[in-house]
Amino acid sequence: MATKEALVSEWLRGNAGTGYRLLPQEASDKPCVTTRVDKVLPSDGVNVGRGTVETSVPSESEQDIVQFMSRIFYSEEGRTNRVSVKVIRIGRLQGSCSVNCRTQDGSAKAGAKYHHHESRLRFHEGESVKSFEVELIDDDNFDTTLDFHCHMEKPENCAIQGDMSVSKVLIFDNDLFPSSEFEPYLQNINYVEEGTLHTIGFKLLWAFIRFTFLHVPSIWWKSIVAIFLAQLGNAYYLMTIYLKVYLVDVCLNVKDESTMERLLVPGNRGLTAALLGLAWVMPNFILVAADHFEMSVLEMGFHIRQHLRVNLFRKYLNYTRHSRARVPIQDLKTSMMEDIPTLTRDGYLITFEILKKVCKVIFVAYYLLQKHPRSGIPLAIYPTLMLLWLGSRYKRRLWLLKKNGDGVSDTQGWLLHAEDSFELVNDYDSRNAIVGKFQKVLQDQRKLVMALKSFSFWSGIVIPWITVIATGFYIATAGKLVTEGELSLGSFLATINLYKDLGDRFLGICADFEALSEVIDPL
Repeated sequence: MATKEALVSEWLRGNAGTGYRLLPQEASDKPCVTTRVDKVLPSDGVNVGRGTVETSVPSESEQDIVQFMSRIFYSEEGRTNRVSVKVIRIGRLQGSCSVNCRTQDGSAKAGAKYHHHESRLRFHEGESVKSFEVELIDDDNFDTTLDFHCHMEKPENCAIQGDMSVSKVLIFDNDLFPSSEFEPYLQNINYVEEGTLHTIGFKLLWAFIRFTFLHVPSIWWKSIVAIFLAQLGNAYYLMTIYLKVYLVDVCLNVKDESTMERLLVPGNRGLTAALLGLAWVMPNFILVAADHFEMSVLEMGFHIRQHLRVNLFRKYLNYTRHSRARVPIQDLKTSMMEDIPTLTRDGYLITFEILKKVCKVIFVAYYLLQKHPRSGIPLAIYPTLMLLWLGSRYKRRLWLLKKNGDGVSDTQGWLLHAEDSFELVNDYDSRNAIVGKFQKVLQDQRKLVMALKSFSFWSGIVIPWITVIATGFYIATAGKLVTEGELSLGSFLATINLYKDLGDRFLGICADFEALSEVIDPL
């Protein structure tokens, strides 16, 4: 019977130049023993296993053993479009044998990061190493390091080494979050100048919205359905405008006998008013059903937060010791518990509110321009002044938000350092000095908070004042048209109410854009 050393030496001779070498191990009298074979990692570090591989060497009376060459294989997106997975056969290498090899999804999904592979791998007599290739998909979407698994099964004329029948393939992603187009600006995020951040801020936001829509599972179709359902509310809003005008000008206009023919129930104002009330109420059942469907089926916040948190956590676990030392734990906590929810709420979900309000403005514009074209002048004034106002204060707002965010991080850092240095502070009796410095940090932060509050106050009064002035001007000019019979009373009253609604809508849009600007720094 051949000795263990002879069998392994024979196998190594058949794999000369592959980088394997036999490591010392105590002798064993078992029929099948475990031998450690060390694989030297090539300099490129791609497509090969790393570390030691444990192989079971069979005796002459047993079948050859087939296993993966390594438990882990590596590939880098963009560097190669396929990964080679090596399988080894250990034993006498006499006759032929075969095994099935197939891939299985892990965090990497077939069709998104790689193409599914399944094949029958056959060793001919004397062959000890075979391989199969899995094609990778090089996309432009950011991912952290993802993995899929390779399984070995259904052996023929051989045995599969149990603990080496599954191997993992890691895919290192070469894209930046949220898009690689910002690589020239964000190569070193710690040294990005504020002017650069202001320049690319909303482009960065748009890239994040596009990334979330296309890359987070199920978000794209939920977003489309949510936009459609939002228009049901806007259509109902436009209908209520016409109902109010009809109620005043026709149903309740008892002095004009000609309106009797225009009633929904000819000659009966009471039944017509009842039908109008029914038309006002009934659509709300549909709107409630749509809202419930959106809440239960189209819920997107959890899925976006989960996707970002899982990827950030996976990225953190893949850090080297040096990288972890550069990332304070309070920054990771802030990103997980504050930045990601803010990004989800004010960086993506808020866009649906903006679209809903913009579409409502379009519905209002349709009514105003149809009934009284000159009353649509505020439709041009509102967005023009709003954009000029936001543009003139954009950089100042980003600066204040960034400084406030840094202040919060500093406060958390002081608390963590106090915990770590508690014994040192006590030994040197430095409590009062440390408390004094901490108080100064809070006072400096208070100045920034008040500056941001003052900034927000003056930003918030522009749209309401435009609304007041526009409404007063319309009352002064259009009131004469009502007395002269050129404009109906119902249209006049509805337009006054629309001016107020327009102001509320544009105020909401302005607040939403300010909220959007707040997520640029955490993004």
